[in-house]
Formats: sequence, structure tokens, C-alpha cells
Amino acid sequence: NPDSLRGKKVCLFSGIGIPESFRHLVASLGIVIVGEIVYPDHHSYRDQDLERLKSLFSKENADCFLTTMKDAARLSGSSEGKAFMNEFPLYGLAIDIDFVFGKETFHQHLDRLFT
Repeated sequence: NPDSLRGKKVCLFSGIGIPESFRHLVASLGIVIVGEIVYPDHHSYRDQDLERLKSLFSKENADCFLTTMKDAARLSGSSEGKAFMNEFPLYGLAIDIDFVFGKETFHQHLDRLFT
């Protein structure tokens, strides 16, 4: 529940296509971003990435890490990532897609592709 992080100092990290959207969403929820590391989309986390995150966490005196569920799943795919997740408070934020406009057109294109 994102409300449980309201007012908390978080270190944000992600490897997604538009990290600015993630940052704005987190800030709009009243979560205090004290540090952020952005990786390329579909990033595979390595030991040096985890060390960099640990350093940021310590430097910023953060309460926890916050990332996307996609990135949390990527972390949990390695023994180093699992150890990192057990060592630090880490939360994953699920993000859904919502069409503001163009939903009908999108579905028409999908229908043409799959019929």
C-alpha cells in the first residue's frame, strides 16, 4: 500500500522505459525521494549495481528502497539480488496502464493484428 510510505525517505531505482513517470507518480503519493538511480530499460542488476544502491541508501539515510514490481522481480532472479532484498527494506510499486485517450484505436489495431 503506497500510503504506508507517505512521508518516508526513499531511495528510488528503476530500469524502465520512462523513469520520469515513475518518479512523478511516487512524488505525487507524498513519498519523499532522497536519492534515485536510473538504469536502462530491462536492466539486469549486477553486484556493482547493488553496491551503488547500498552506498546511496547509507549516504541519504533512507528509510527504504522503492522500485517497480518489474525491477523487484529482476532482483529476485539472482542469489545476490535476493540477499540484497533481505538485507534492506525494499518495496515494489505495481503500475497499471490506463488509457487517457485512444483506447478504441488501440483495440482496433490489436483486433487487426490478431484476426
